[in-house]
Amino acid sequence: DDLEMLLAQRGEPFPIEQVLAWGDELLKALDYLHNQDPPILHRDIKPANLKLTPQGEIILLDFGLAKGTAGQTSSVMTSRSVFGFTPNFAPLEQIQGTGTGPRSDLYSLAATLYYLMTGAIPPDALTRITEVANGQTDSLRAADEVNPQIPREVAEILMKTLAHNRDHRPASAVELRA
Repeated sequence: DDLEMLLAQRGEPFPIEQVLAWGDELLKALDYLHNQDPPILHRDIKPANLKLTPQGEIILLDFGLAKGTAGQTSSVMTSRSVFGFTPNFAPLEQIQGTGTGPRSDLYSLAATLYYLMTGAIPPDALTRITEVANGQTDSLRAADEVNPQIPREVAEILMKTLAHNRDHRPASAVELRA
């Protein structure tokens, strides 16, 4: 079962320490992928694309939307983007089709970790930015407001990584891990 199904079966968020350990492992994987030549961007990180091995290791699956993979053989394919995303886990730049980068994967990972720690699906980026543009409050609640067991520092890092503006997010998986 993937983490989305396991979360539904549990009926409550995963323990924070467990989610942070998974996040650390996934950031190591993203650091590796993002530092390839060309960088490999997953572009669809979400609970349904994460599975656990019998030993409890986290596995990132489904590179169907990935960009920069070795399987893209022509120069035309490596420069084009494949349209697709999962709204509640995709950053604004991916939804708008304005280009993705490593910070886009970090947004998706943060949205995933948020969901696994709170049990609440984060509102999609387009809805959030529309609310702000219309003078309303961003509907994304701090993770520690949703689940008081989440340390404030973790909630702040998640909010920073879920920023609308990609330049306000951590610059790399290494920076986010730190």
